[in-house]
Amino acid sequence: HVLFGRTLALDVEHLEIGAGERVFVLGHSGSGKTTLARLIKGRLRPTTGRVEVLGGDPASSQRTQRRELQRRVAMVDQEFYLVPRLTVVANILNGALGRVPPLRSLLGVYPSDVWERADGILREVELEGLGHRRVETLSGGQRQRTAIARALMQEADIIIADEPVSNLDPELAEDALRLLVDCVARRDVTLLVNLHQPEL
Repeated sequence: HVLFGRTLALDVEHLEIGAGERVFVLGHSGSGKTTLARLIKGRLRPTTGRVEVLGGDPASSQRTQRRELQRRVAMVDQEFYLVPRLTVVANILNGALGRVPPLRSLLGVYPSDVWERADGILREVELEGLGHRRVETLSGGQRQRTAIARALMQEADIIIADEPVSNLDPELAEDALRLLVDCVARRDVTLLVNLHQPEL
């Protein structure tokens, strides 16, 4: 259970998602989808009960365990949370921060294999040739593809997409969702997608 004051935000008796599953959670705004995503990511603690992700507590008080689980769970939010003034490729490389020594990432000095992986992911999400563009110049659909690419760059075991296409028109939403599912299908990754549009 998760309570916000006296309001019950989430009431789940038992939920188990297996490795490699693709799960879509449908519900109206305010039904608890984002609360569930935040529990799995470790951004929120349950009021009662427990959450176990990849064998550990995502909101653990042990910093090392919490950081390791955070690295293994990627998020694609409805607001994208990209850095508008940075280029597409710089935003994608942010997904590798948990795997690169802090000083190297601060200086933007990534190993060649990281650059090669970023280049491959750019092609995979159909943004080839746009890596040098600043994110603020992109369309909504291109920004969503950049956010998906950043999550793929993280090489996480779980990808959570919280209302990932709610800011896109229906045709672009369907394309972005198909792209996300196809990219995940090529990897041994668990996918949880929150949606409020049953037609998708």
